[in-house]
Amino acid sequence: MIGSRKKGNELRDIYSGQEEVPIRAGRWGEVGSTSFEGARIKEWRPHWSILHKSHAEDAALYGSEAEKWKHNPILHPIRYLRDPYYLEEKHYHDRPYPVSSPAFTNVPLIGPLLAATVGRLVKPPRRMHEEEWDGTEYSLYSPRLEPRGPDALPPPTPKDEYSIGNVFSKEANIFAEYTGLYGFVAKSAYQGLFPDTNSLGKEVDYQGSRQIDNFSRRYYEKELGAGIGPSPTLEGHFGYTEPFRRFVQHETFSPQANEIPNTAASWLPGDDYYTNFHEGDPFIKIDEGYARLPGAGYEALHPELKDVNPEDYPDIHKMAILADVAPYSREYNQVKTSFSSFCHL
Repeated sequence: MIGSRKKGNELRDIYSGQEEVPIRAGRWGEVGSTSFEGARIKEWRPHWSILHKSHAEDAALYGSEAEKWKHNPILHPIRYLRDPYYLEEKHYHDRPYPVSSPAFTNVPLIGPLLAATVGRLVKPPRRMHEEEWDGTEYSLYSPRLEPRGPDALPPPTPKDEYSIGNVFSKEANIFAEYTGLYGFVAKSAYQGLFPDTNSLGKEVDYQGSRQIDNFSRRYYEKELGAGIGPSPTLEGHFGYTEPFRRFVQHETFSPQANEIPNTAASWLPGDDYYTNFHEGDPFIKIDEGYARLPGAGYEALHPELKDVNPEDYPDIHKMAILADVAPYSREYNQVKTSFSSFCHL
């Protein structure tokens, strides 16, 4: 009952990286309306052990594991203070952002407060790519989901994510979530007594560079579930990830705008698809994008592609990537047709 139903050769293919595993939405949650295995399949990716051994995420962010530890702010604080914009500069073109985030933005619970105060002294925010995008026109999702006509109202101008006024509302939401039911009741009562209809749908922030290595995003995209098990008293059950999830919360901040052109491979879908991979940071637009989109992370998992320009990936890899991240796109159908014609020859 508690073992795997897969055969030995199937497990060998999974643990060697030859076969990818499906990651379902809401998996391993023992309470709720979804099954334990989860709902729809969100992605296909190599087994977590393969991701760990290949250091694919380190390769995508820093180039190698050695570079990651070399620029760790805790191990090398002086080096960090000398160049706090290391990641922004390294990914200036392939993962562009309109503003560099202050320091301490990803600290749990009090990150926004630290970022708006001490963080601005350690790492002052900088506007970037202003000549390419000034923030006046944007689509938060895609033109297909947000059609605009000539008589449509202009979108609100994005604002600083960590301004003092913005931070207090973020911290209020964070601590309401942290306190659980009490915070939910207090937040609901406040919204009922003082409804804010003037700013509804008008709160948009400039997307900050903190998203490059955002710990909250990286945790929740793994779908690790509730971690239920016997309680410490052995008299019931306890969700062991619940305290951690109260501490590292799933972000529900204001929508974030970023329409800066990047250098993603031309065969990825653009603004005619639900996800535009050619604007902003393409690697955060899908879960675990570092392992699923063309780049250093994908090449760490597929050594045969080392030093190969993503534009020159073989069609079999283009088709595998597009089938995973954009199965309904025009680009996928084109590559699939081209590959099928080659196989018939």
